[in-house]
Amino acid sequence: MTTELKRGAFAGLLLAAAALGGCGGSGSGGPELSAVGETHVATPFEQAMILGDQQRESGNLTEAIAAYRNAMELDPESREIYPRLGYAYIEAENYDTAVKVYERFVSVAPQDCEAHGGLAFAFLKQEDTDRAIAEYEKARDLCPDTASSHENLAKAYVYAKKTPEAIEAYRKAIELAPANVALKEQIAELYYKEKLFADAIAVYENILSDPANGKDDAWVNWANYRLAYMFNKAESWDSAARYYRAVATASGTVDPDVRNRSWLGLARALEEAKDYSAAIDAWEQVLAANPNRAPYYYKLGELLNDTGRYQEAIERVKTGQGLDESGCPAHGYCVVGVAYEKLGGLENYKRAEREFKKALACGDPDWDEYAKNQVERQKQLVKIEQLKRRKASQDRLD
Repeated sequence: MTTELKRGAFAGLLLAAAALGGCGGSGSGGPELSAVGETHVATPFEQAMILGDQQRESGNLTEAIAAYRNAMELDPESREIYPRLGYAYIEAENYDTAVKVYERFVSVAPQDCEAHGGLAFAFLKQEDTDRAIAEYEKARDLCPDTASSHENLAKAYVYAKKTPEAIEAYRKAIELAPANVALKEQIAELYYKEKLFADAIAVYENILSDPANGKDDAWVNWANYRLAYMFNKAESWDSAARYYRAVATASGTVDPDVRNRSWLGLARALEEAKDYSAAIDAWEQVLAANPNRAPYYYKLGELLNDTGRYQEAIERVKTGQGLDESGCPAHGYCVVGVAYEKLGGLENYKRAEREFKKALACGDPDWDEYAKNQVERQKQLVKIEQLKRRKASQDRLD
């Protein structure tokens, strides 16, 4: 029985071997079979290829391999069969045989970058990194103007932990395909993992600045959060705050934990940037999502003190103390003590002294030294205030 082939009948049937080692970037496993004329009677070779494709698409790898091997025996010089057969063996996890198939492909087509790329991928599957890199380098040399040849080599370098070489290969791929967002993501991820934050920031910002980047809101929020983190690490507080705010205030669905952490990151970045008024607003948002976290009330109290809102600081901290499960909130006592001192006057200095004594009694090593010094300070302020009052009283008598 013969098989009739219409023009373009083989479109979409080819394997994704180019993604594994090809240079054309088309995602094909080799040249597409083309029909001759409007109707073409398939040769035995073509029939075997069709059968192999059908069996592989159905998940029948054993039958697909048998059909492809039949095709290879019918036309061992064809470049079309080897990518199919080689990748079928890879899918079947028979990597040793896949290597042999791709080696034969190289012998049939020594100047074909896809042949070397396929062999490289098979070597990678065997965890033979050195030979994989050598073959990917040959593929790159044969197809120097094709982005995928540099991309595949870059991935092999990453696998081998050759970071400088991987970065250079990715840069060349991006130079050849500047609109390829996936390549930019890959090099940005590499920069990030290597803590090359300045380079990673530049790439992520480049992607975000392109309105045609094709990224959905979830990815944009993820990228903004990563940028905020990197700017935070670089102590670039204004930039960190900008990206934390973008996530915290993003419309649509954002993971509640990510949104919460973004408000927290924003509050801390604004505090570091000394934008205390905005930091207070951010801490209020943090507390709205975490109403039972006593330390957040204390931090808010510190900022309220910094902006002269002492009575508010006392009220907010005392709310936190009522929620504190530590049994002795030294931090809270110290913040209230500062607020009383700032309010001034003899009675407030005495109140401040009592608060710092309570903090000292907690035995908290983080606050002991500070509380001890503040107790002595308040004693001095009380004495000074008392002397002022006696002098004022004496002046009135005189």
